[in-house]
Amino acid sequence: MDELRKKIKIEPIRPIQMKHNGQEFLIEPFITFEHGRMLYANYEDTYFDEESSMAERKINADISFMLAVTDLCTTIDIEEIKDIDGFVHGGLWKEIYSNIINYDEYVDNISILIKRIEHQNAIEKSIGSVIDNLGNKLMNFIENVDLSTENIDKLINELSDSKKDFEKRLPDVFNTKEEE
Repeated sequence: MDELRKKIKIEPIRPIQMKHNGQEFLIEPFITFEHGRMLYANYEDTYFDEESSMAERKINADISFMLAVTDLCTTIDIEEIKDIDGFVHGGLWKEIYSNIINYDEYVDNISILIKRIEHQNAIEKSIGSVIDNLGNKLMNFIENVDLSTENIDKLINELSDSKKDFEKRLPDVFNTKEEE
């Protein structure tokens, strides 16, 4: 198999020379993996910022993403972008992202990432609330339990009756081969 292997020369992808409103700039025509990691982390941090409303977080994350892509993939100084609406709706942003080969891939992956994080957060929140609820009920129960001998005997009998009831309803769970 080694004799069939060929050496392939990979040419570097060169920046694209662009012009917008008479001003020239360069666009790196792809998002590198390292830049992608930075973009994902930045989007996630902005999107899940607890201090803003959901609408604000989404808009801020999108604007932050556009500016970060511009900063990482072009020679444009983003500090000079004072009018974000003009930047987006004036056509410059479209010129930038439409010349980045893998831009759509990163946008799609961000949507997937956000959905997964939201799902994970919902699971953690529901598990947390169940555990909190259970803990509160247990503490309530412990605080209200009369630990006299008579009440402990009563509690043991109630637990025994509950176990018998479960055994009747779910015999396969409680009957093991050792008991047979």
